[in-house]
Amino acid sequence: MSSEPETVEPALEPALVELPVGCEYAATSLAEMYRIIGRGDVKAVKRGRRTLVVFPSLKRYVASLPSAKIKPPTHRKQKGA
Repeated sequence: MSSEPETVEPALEPALVELPVGCEYAATSLAEMYRIIGRGDVKAVKRGRRTLVVFPSLKRYVASLPSAKIKPPTHRKQKGA
């Protein structure tokens, strides 16, 4: 056994991801992802026929989304009570 502490390499982040992976990451549909790219909110590049999402721009987009403002449930009267 070695007395040196183990170093853990940080996971490499991809520079580009395929559209279905980007959709899964952003929890959105393919059609909505194309709209997001079309508006310029997320960058994409072409490699041959494939469209690839620039992952850092996707991360920035997801981080920029507003927080959900959800009201606590109200107690309703039950019918017949």
